[in-house]
Amino acid sequence: MSKRKARVRGGKIIVNQKRTHQEAFEELKPQLNLSDDELAGELARIPNKEKIEKTKVLNVIFIICLGLIIVLRSIGLLALGMITNLSWIPLLIAFAIALVVPALGIYGAVKYKPELYRSVGFLFILSIFRSFRNGEFEAITADPYALIGYIPFLGAIGLAFYLPYAFKVSYKSESGVDEEGNRFSKVVFEESESQFNDSELLDD
Repeated sequence: MSKRKARVRGGKIIVNQKRTHQEAFEELKPQLNLSDDELAGELARIPNKEKIEKTKVLNVIFIICLGLIIVLRSIGLLALGMITNLSWIPLLIAFAIALVVPALGIYGAVKYKPELYRSVGFLFILSIFRSFRNGEFEAITADPYALIGYIPFLGAIGLAFYLPYAFKVSYKSESGVDEEGNRFSKVVFEESESQFNDSELLDD
């Protein structure tokens, strides 16, 4: 819970108040029951404007991959319904379940929520393994062109794990002795000013 509070409160300081990660760290440190590394690690996951600009194209590609997955799954379910003559109720339930993960990924990409990127990536990996266990690997072996349908999945998986890494703001821990001979340790964020124009990049 404290880590989530760090992300939410840190987002408000960095996004709404347009202050730096360093300022957020200094303000939240006495408020939360987290070690310096834990707090810094959570704040570092909040991308600043510079990180968002650098990854904007890749983030759009991630959203496109998820959109293609929604289209492919929709077509597959409609075809299944026509072939098997399933009633609409189980078909709609299957349709909703199939779209939950890519829809969650699109929401995470729009809001820049790193934890959702990785969750979506893991779920897609499980989905591919399950497909192979159900015999789709033999279909790909028989018809290599069937692999084309997996390209959006592979693209989404790769970006789901890369983008959270690309969002992170670097920091380092420093220690030493002050002028009075007292030992000290502190966390220093290595960043330019974290300035945002979009207040929608907040946790709910």
